[in-house]
Amino acid sequence: MGMQKFCPNCGAPITNGTYCDACVEEEPYDEVRIKLCPSRQYQRGGTWTAYEHPDEIVEGIKADVAPSTRIERVSHNYDRLRHRIGESFDTAIFVMDEGVEHRVPVHVSVEESPARKRQKPSSKEATVQLRDVSEGDKEHVHEALRDLAGDASLIAIQDVPNGVDLVWGEKNEARRFAQSMREERGGVFKASRTLHTVDSMSSKRVYRSTYMVRFLGLEPGDVVVVDSTPHFVERVGERVHLRDLRGGDVVSREPDSLINADVLEKHKVTVSQVEPEIMVLHPETYQAVTTHNPFDYDVTSGQTVTVVSHGGAAFICND
Repeated sequence: MGMQKFCPNCGAPITNGTYCDACVEEEPYDEVRIKLCPSRQYQRGGTWTAYEHPDEIVEGIKADVAPSTRIERVSHNYDRLRHRIGESFDTAIFVMDEGVEHRVPVHVSVEESPARKRQKPSSKEATVQLRDVSEGDKEHVHEALRDLAGDASLIAIQDVPNGVDLVWGEKNEARRFAQSMREERGGVFKASRTLHTVDSMSSKRVYRSTYMVRFLGLEPGDVVVVDSTPHFVERVGERVHLRDLRGGDVVSREPDSLINADVLEKHKVTVSQVEPEIMVLHPETYQAVTTHNPFDYDVTSGQTVTVVSHGGAAFICND
């Protein structure tokens, strides 16, 4: 039995075609087919056209297919699809016509335009391996990919367990991208290369490079245990800046020293008293305990605050 498919418009299970029978019957527009190139070009019909923003593609399709309607929404951001060479996607543009919303189905295939093939042959020189990728890391990576220049040598994006692989045509571009990810998000960077082939004519050895970034998985505002003491993460990047919640000192650490650091869970608790000392209901024992206030927040009795607990003590670290 094949994999169950679902209608991309309403989510109903389907057995044949792209959309369920109800959605097909409701829609008056035939499917539009376009091609996307990583160099921010698209083809509809026989001509490749450059674009700066994916809205230009959407507006062009609407103007040709449904000129008297108003665009309500689109199912996919086409600029996020343009590097997935060899893949295809069933997308949709939703338009409003006399108070009724209709779907314009758009089939997208991703391939290199002839100009791109001439300028940037799809010969793999390097792979960037991103690992331990959090949701925040994913969004940052997508933003960086959207900002790539149109002639960047990125060939393909491949989803893998716990991360993503980026295949590049030029190893220097790949290395710069990997290092920028490490500097901006924090993590461990490793470079390696393997022998790919030996040229039969010149006997020259051809190597392929791999640049791996294992993300730290920390965000500013997290609290981690370092040297048996809770530390507040102030900044993440090429180095991680931490504030000792007991002593107040700010320290800087290499990201790889924090790969296995425990991240403390935050709890919302109620302040039971503020004089002569701040006390809250401990998130685990529900008993009133003296609480450290390392950031000198103004708190009042009955207020809800965010705390972490460690070693029998609680620390206020409001979001």
